Amino acid sequence: MAVFDVDTVMPSDYLLKAVNALLSGYDAVTAVWKGYYITDNAISRLLKFMYDVYNEVFIRGRFLSGGFPAITGNNLVIWREVLNSINGFCECTGEDLDLSIRLRSRGYKVGLIDSDVYSEVPSTYLAFKKQFSRWLFNSIWNMKHNLRLLLMSNDATIWEKVDGVLWMLQFPSMSFAALSILTTVVLSVIGVLIPPIPILLLEALNAIVTLPLTIILWLISGGIGYKAWDFLVNAAKSALLAALMSFPMLIYSIESLITDEWEWTPTPKGYLTRRYSFLRGGLIHELSIILMLITVMIILILNNQLLTTFYIASILAILLYGFRLVIPRR
Repeated sequence: MAVFDVDTVMPSDYLLKAVNALLSGYDAVTAVWKGYYITDNAISRLLKFMYDVYNEVFIRGRFLSGGFPAITGNNLVIWREVLNSINGFCECTGEDLDLSIRLRSRGYKVGLIDSDVYSEVPSTYLAFKKQFSRWLFNSIWNMKHNLRLLLMSNDATIWEKVDGVLWMLQFPSMSFAALSILTTVVLSVIGVLIPPIPILLLEALNAIVTLPLTIILWLISGGIGYKAWDFLVNAAKSALLAALMSFPMLIYSIESLITDEWEWTPTPKGYLTRRYSFLRGGLIHELSIILMLITVMIILILNNQLLTTFYIASILAILLYGFRLVIPRR
């Protein structure tokens, strides 16, 4: 059985490679997906870069390192009897991750075929936020319902279990940036200043971890056709976008932890994008955090807390510049 998203574009040899992989011993197979766009603007070009480069690490890298073999929802080929043996797809929105966990927990082999498929990327910030919030909810839903199943499995390796947890945390982890900023703001307002030396040590540790990852991503981007300057510009833009979106993702993470009810709507693409205007769905979270930071700056200035004021001002500048990315433009 083969399952694809409606906007998935496969190479002509995809099914031949998938079936050969199943006949060679795999129970289910998937492929790395990259992006394409039909609306050429700043957001669609940025998201194509992000999916092209980052999926090489998040998907192909996991298979090459023997990590958790996550099936991507836009392409899957599986034996019918294998799907039936685990009672088919779940009645949930995160069926691809749920399927991956149940397959590996039962000892089934999931493989990655040597073909790339292509999926349409959103062309507006709000459409991307809608897509990402659904992925975030799916991750948290699976953590609540399937984490024990994965960790207690006798068939999954230790590394697969650890990497499976990391996979489930990758979308909620975007909210960590917002949580860190809000914690610092609250402590500053109530007069608790974090000593500068620990801050410098944490920043140094972050740089040590980020530098080799950036080099790996740069090398990968060159291998799939991106020039060095294109990589630097797009990597910086994706970091700004992540910083801005971390605040609504923090709200959605809290909501997902509380409830299993989540309205499933398709990611606005194609004709749906035209019906999904820029203001529909709102930017209330993003605008609220910017207004809050401006208010905190005024309070800190009045209390002569200039060091923390500088920190808040730098965060505000980053968010305001990132806000420019979400304004629809070519």
